[in-house]
Amino acid sequence: MSDNKIKKCRCGRTQANLNNTNWLRHLESCTIMKALKDTRSIASFCTKKQKLEQISEIHTNLENTSELMQLDVVDVQPILTTQQLNSPKLLNKDICNNKPITLECIEEKEKYLFLDNDPAQFCLIKDLSYELVSKILELGPCQPQPEELTEKCYPKRKGHRFIPSLYKKKLPDGSVIKRDWLSYSKSNMRMFCLSCMLFPGKGKETPNKAWILNGFENWSTCSLSITGHEVSSAHVFSSIKQKIRQSSLPLIPSLTSKKKEEVFMNREIIKTLIDITLYLGRHNIAFRGHKEDRKSTLKGNFRDLCSLLSKYSPTLSNYIGQLEEMGYNKRPQYSFITCHRQNDLINSISKFIQLKIVNAIKKSKFFSISIDSTFDLSHKEQVSFIFRYIDEDTLEINERLLCLRDTPKTTGKNLFDIFKDVCETHCLDWTSYLIGQSYDGASNMRGQYNGIQSLIIQENPQAIFVWCCSHRLNLVVSDCTSICTNAMDLFGNLERLYDFISCSKIRSSLYENNLKKLYPGEQVRRLKRVSTTRWMSHKAALDNVLKTFLAIIETLEMMCDSDVTCDNKSRSEANGFLSYLLSKRFVYTAFCFKTVLTILEPVSTILQKKDYDILSATLLLQSKYEELIQLRTDEALKEIISNADEFIENTSLEFSSLVEGRVRRKKVMCGEISRDEPLVCSNTNFRVNTFFVVIDRVTSELNRRFFDQSENNVQQIGVYKDIALMTKKRIKEVQLDSNRLPSDAFMAFCGVYGKYLNINELKSEYLIFTKCIDAFLKTNELPTSLHDHQNNDISDDSNSDSCQENEDIDDACNENLGSLLPIFRMFMKNNLVGIFPNIYIFLKISLTLPVGSVSTERSFSKLKLIKSRLRSTMTNDRLESLMTISCEYDINIDYEE
Repeated sequence: MSDNKIKKCRCGRTQANLNNTNWLRHLESCTIMKALKDTRSIASFCTKKQKLEQISEIHTNLENTSELMQLDVVDVQPILTTQQLNSPKLLNKDICNNKPITLECIEEKEKYLFLDNDPAQFCLIKDLSYELVSKILELGPCQPQPEELTEKCYPKRKGHRFIPSLYKKKLPDGSVIKRDWLSYSKSNMRMFCLSCMLFPGKGKETPNKAWILNGFENWSTCSLSITGHEVSSAHVFSSIKQKIRQSSLPLIPSLTSKKKEEVFMNREIIKTLIDITLYLGRHNIAFRGHKEDRKSTLKGNFRDLCSLLSKYSPTLSNYIGQLEEMGYNKRPQYSFITCHRQNDLINSISKFIQLKIVNAIKKSKFFSISIDSTFDLSHKEQVSFIFRYIDEDTLEINERLLCLRDTPKTTGKNLFDIFKDVCETHCLDWTSYLIGQSYDGASNMRGQYNGIQSLIIQENPQAIFVWCCSHRLNLVVSDCTSICTNAMDLFGNLERLYDFISCSKIRSSLYENNLKKLYPGEQVRRLKRVSTTRWMSHKAALDNVLKTFLAIIETLEMMCDSDVTCDNKSRSEANGFLSYLLSKRFVYTAFCFKTVLTILEPVSTILQKKDYDILSATLLLQSKYEELIQLRTDEALKEIISNADEFIENTSLEFSSLVEGRVRRKKVMCGEISRDEPLVCSNTNFRVNTFFVVIDRVTSELNRRFFDQSENNVQQIGVYKDIALMTKKRIKEVQLDSNRLPSDAFMAFCGVYGKYLNINELKSEYLIFTKCIDAFLKTNELPTSLHDHQNNDISDDSNSDSCQENEDIDDACNENLGSLLPIFRMFMKNNLVGIFPNIYIFLKISLTLPVGSVSTERSFSKLKLIKSRLRSTMTNDRLESLMTISCEYDINIDYEE
């Protein structure tokens, strides 16, 4: 026989005709399969109640054997020694003390029995549990004296009654012993045999039913019956079983205590590992290391954190020590810190978070959806699903990441299929309770025919589409920054300036040194890139240039010096930047855009909030639109020019004036009577061709993208107008005159959501609600001052102070009416749902309508932190779980659940 055939695997297979390469592959495969079989799931160590039917059955079989009659109690060997029971592990006061079993150990259905040790309470139970028998033996026999009874004496039957002397037995030598088996029931006044009740025999050793079920009450022959029963074979058999039970060390309690100890220790270990998983997941930190074997110094963040926390956690320290004691070649039966267990922990936490989100959505009923996609480092298209709903427990608007899916296609039809699959997976009825959807301006999202919004509306007409307000506002800013020559030159030079300084370490160092020298004690600022994909990046780039203007000029002048650089290209670019930056054309244009962007920046910031509702967004955009309209005046331009001139004076630098452009003559065509008069004055040219053009473009784009009443937006505009009836202005008007309520009020809103609302009932509830809303708002807010500190005397003049105080309260209340959320909170705190059910649904739907899809962009920011270049090979299931933990970090984790 050759040497190849002698080699044998652990599975029993020999090498036979396999070559060495295939034989090594087979050995490795068997090793992996053996390891997977030996590895147990975490859930098996955290079970709250483990069954002991097998142990109980073995114990019952041992007790029922007739051979126990011949056993000597002295020869019975305990399962556990006294030294083992007194070990520190078993003496833990919280885990397994050797105290008698208390009521907490008994099942709920048996607790009611333990009012006292009356045998009539448990004589009818067929199968007494081990804990119940232990409790009965602990209580002992029920042997009441006459004074303990209700009648203060034993009842008579046929002229005879029970006497307490029967509780004791007189031996032939004259000594007296207690009958510990005789138990007298105070409820039915009968005698029972406690030993036969607890340890009944079978066959010939079956006790008389009168002693275990019905009770003995023939008092005329009770002495003879007691004597005859205690010498019967059935009673002797039961008594011996009882004594063996009481003299032996308890088997099942010891095993139960050991089981509880292991479960408790495992639960404490899992709690610590859950905390480690949450810490790493919420901070977007990698779990695993390059090598995690026992010889590695650094074994990854997860294992290193386990080793670190084991210094302060005795439970975890003991467990880590046990794993290390097993040696390098010995694989433990189970381990909680392997890569597979890490994935189990991450997946379990993620499923728990998703379950809480789904339960909150189902409780709220109404929800809206935001979907967006991005390309990750592993060249996969990741689709983020954000659900918006009202949490009725906290009365907050939540936007939660519920799912992250990868897909090779991002067409509207494919995204629609993925959306339906997500809703079916989480059992969400989107056809009934999806009331809104919000996406960006991509054709696969907002397409009128094949976009996902149109496909959803075909099956659910009430899910109106809201084009993301933040994306629309960003398009407005991008349009106005490229409307004229001065605007394109401004932001084009800002982008080139960022590239010029940041791409060179010498220029970056010069710029940083000049910042520290010219602006001592201030925070070091970096130049920002002008990007159309980041919110208000134009404003950030412009502000940093104006705030570090002197440092930029100093850096460019140093670049023009031959001692600093010998690169002709860099020197010429620096000269070009200097000539542009040291011109009034740059300063005037910069301050014009600074004024416009300062108005739009708060709008962009507020629209990105999760708890912002559609009414507040509409009112905010309307106010900023009117503010920009008022900015288109010569007085506003003069103020901007004045601020620019003040900036020039503070720099102490010489700036070139506005250049008057060359007058271009246009040929007069046939039929033309007059020539075009060109603008010769440079200031007038700047006012007309730059300032007014920018303002006109901003206002026109705002009107077109937000307030356009075209056919596609008629439904949305109608819904917004009905929601606007909850503004403080409209409520005040209806309070003064109920006839001011339009005849078609709530018609558009009920036209979309008519399946939930009745328009007539909604109108009547609205009229009543507007009259009493002030009273409810006042009860929810305290005045700033309860007493007049200036005048402590009570006089007639105090009435005027009270009136002024009430006016202040009214103003404070009215300020809160700009948003629907304060009204909804007041509505829920005062429990007005039963009084105004239609108003409740109206407010709930209005708050659930999405403002934008900014939360999807936030999830993509987390995606870049989690799926980095060093973690680009993770599976999508693990990525989704980590994304859920990272994005929804504010959801509390219940270890018991």
